Amino acid sequence: MKGLIEIFKFKGPIFKAIILLVLLTLAVGSVLILKDATPQKLILFLRDKTVEIEDSVDLANIMKIISTMEKKPSAEFHEYADKGIFIYNKIKKQRFMLEDGFVHLGGETYYGIYEASCIRDILNKYIYDKKFVVEKIQNSSRILLKAEDLKQYVELSDSQRSELVKCLESAFIEYEEIVGPKWGDYPDYVIEAYTQNPDNKKIVLCILNPEMMLETNGGFNVYVTDSHIWDFVSSIIPATESEENDVRYLFKADKVFVIESEKYTKDYSYAKTIFIRSLYDAEPSKKEEIINNNENEKLILKFTINGDSKIVEVYENGYIYNGICYKKTGILEQMKRIMSVP
Repeated sequence: MKGLIEIFKFKGPIFKAIILLVLLTLAVGSVLILKDATPQKLILFLRDKTVEIEDSVDLANIMKIISTMEKKPSAEFHEYADKGIFIYNKIKKQRFMLEDGFVHLGGETYYGIYEASCIRDILNKYIYDKKFVVEKIQNSSRILLKAEDLKQYVELSDSQRSELVKCLESAFIEYEEIVGPKWGDYPDYVIEAYTQNPDNKKIVLCILNPEMMLETNGGFNVYVTDSHIWDFVSSIIPATESEENDVRYLFKADKVFVIESEKYTKDYSYAKTIFIRSLYDAEPSKKEEIINNNENEKLILKFTINGDSKIVEVYENGYIYNGICYKKTGILEQMKRIMSVP
């Protein structure tokens, strides 16, 4: 220290400022980086891969979101937290962690449920991209294709698996931030790919419709796509039409309403698929067995198909469709819960 003081006597103010900066760096370990500065890169170290994010807009948005979060005392982060490093230049780096409403940046902890979810949505675009889906399918040892509404499944042959990979590679697949419940169109196609990795045994792709699919192994990740994948799976298990006396015939409906009700007055077409699937696994029965004590306690669902109507009368423990009574305990309350979802 005495030597530094002697040097200070003979050097100008700029040199002295540089020496002070070096001393400060040595004292704290690194130069502190403000959370509103924009890094050049974020490297995420995930369980099975490393992801690099270099998009300046996304990086700036992450830092801007963090700047709005509430500062909290330092907290312990769990092992499953997403971990990474912000790179500002060749020597300036800052540790980053994200977990359940908390962000750890450098030596500080920030809190905000909504803000953390916004950061999560940005990261998911890179974590669960098209490459993520294709690699999971490529590395699988066994693939099942299911049509849940038809209760059919097919184990894909080696040639069909190769064709599926080519289909995914050529298809447009892009991660999309879409909120709200997601139900697959009839016949509810599901791809289950099993791997040898004991930590990640299965990836599930729900082919919701020709333009959308859902991946449920890394979370609930929605992808916008084109018709390539739907065309492929429907060529293996065709979506056959059901007879009119089968409740699956109602999938042809374009509108669903509740009639003769003062409480349930809106268009419930958005819930068509879950309404119909709630009618599954019912047994033929007698009317008195499904009504219990109050015949007026019921819902009347009207399904409109090509201008015609099909009616389903739902009672406490069953329903009537096409003149036949079916018993299913608690079906009325189940339907009411479906309609209570906005």
